[in-house]
Amino acid sequence: MDLYHIDKNLYMFPNRPFPELFSINIVFTFGILPILIFVFLYLMQQVSKWGRAGIILFLSLVMPVAERFFELLGYFEHNDHWQHINTFFWYLILFAFCYTIFLWNNKEYKKAKT
Repeated sequence: MDLYHIDKNLYMFPNRPFPELFSINIVFTFGILPILIFVFLYLMQQVSKWGRAGIILFLSLVMPVAERFFELLGYFEHNDHWQHINTFFWYLILFAFCYTIFLWNNKEYKKAKT
C-alpha cells in the first residue's frame, strides 16, 4: 500500500534509510509493521471474541494518532488531500485481513496434521 500511495503522491517518507534505493520507509514496512502484526496476533489468541473486536478497533484508532505524531517528528508527510480517517480504515482492513488469514492458516495446518 505504501508504494501505491507514494506513487499517487498521497504521502511520502522524507527521513528514511536508503532514500536513493527505496521510496518507502523500509524500517517501518519490514521492521515495525511485522512486529506489530506478531504482537497483534498473539493478543488476538489471548482474548474473547469481543476482546478481539476491541483490539482491532483500538489499534485502528491508535494508528492515525501515531501517524500524526510521526508527521510532527518529520518522518511522514501527507499531501493536502489526505484524510487521517483513511488510515483508520486501512488499518481496520489490514488487521481484520491478517487475523482472517491467520485463522484460515491454522485451520489448514490442523487439517494437514490429522
